[in-house]
Amino acid sequence: MMTDDLTILRGERHVLRVFALDMDPEAADRLRDRPEAADPLVAADPSLRHADRAAVAALFGLADIDPAHVELVDTRDLGGLGLAAYLTEADAAAEDQIAADRARLDGLRGLVLTVATAAFPALPVTLRPDPRVALIGRYAEDVPKVHFDPLPDGSARGTLTNGGAPGNAPKGRSAVSTLGIVVLVILVLAAVVKLVAG
Repeated sequence: MMTDDLTILRGERHVLRVFALDMDPEAADRLRDRPEAADPLVAADPSLRHADRAAVAALFGLADIDPAHVELVDTRDLGGLGLAAYLTEADAAAEDQIAADRARLDGLRGLVLTVATAAFPALPVTLRPDPRVALIGRYAEDVPKVHFDPLPDGSARGTLTNGGAPGNAPKGRSAVSTLGIVVLVILVLAAVVKLVAG
């Protein structure tokens, strides 16, 4: 394990870290602390979003962490899927990076923590994991590129001219408006003077 993998630098985005967790299942269940565990959808959610933030942060030697971006997975629950496939399908880990560690990942038995960069509220940060937490690997998330379809109506295409942009009135119109206001003020003043004098 390289200590560089335990340092999350400012600007890091879309990286997933995988840790083996040497903890008995009862303690792991207490870590989950799911108040709505009776709801099957909540019970199936691997994230620790309902967990005690301080307890999850302590596993990584931190003061704070967002447990909604930390998952606790028991590899025995994955059946024939395997951890490598779980990471690519459920956590969007880059297939090419997972492929290099596939045998090692699929050979893990027991509890695994996955931690996305979004779990860390302030960067940079260096993790100092509890002795029960061992880094397995660091993988980029496969984030799809944003694609914009062309506008469906041809009349929506083209460019704006300065006259079409808000706040960019042509200079000639603003000069005429200013002149009109000056003439109006002069006429009002002339009328007032005529009333006072007359």
